Amino acid sequence: MLGYEHNLGSKPMTLPSKGNNLTDEEFREMTALKNAINQMPQAVVPEKLETFTEYLVRSLRERGG
Repeated sequence: MLGYEHNLGSKPMTLPSKGNNLTDEEFREMTALKNAINQMPQAVVPEKLETFTEYLVRSLRERGG
């Protein structure tokens, strides 16, 4: 029977919410990541996908979403 191992030392998949507005630098990074994801998603490392998701959620919160 196949087993399933838990990696207890791994980081959680979601980044903590900072709860504040995006800085100009974060907005530029989010835009660059969006472009990279649209052009070649397989080239974007998982950590940067997590960063993009955090920025996206924070930007939606800024707009009342």
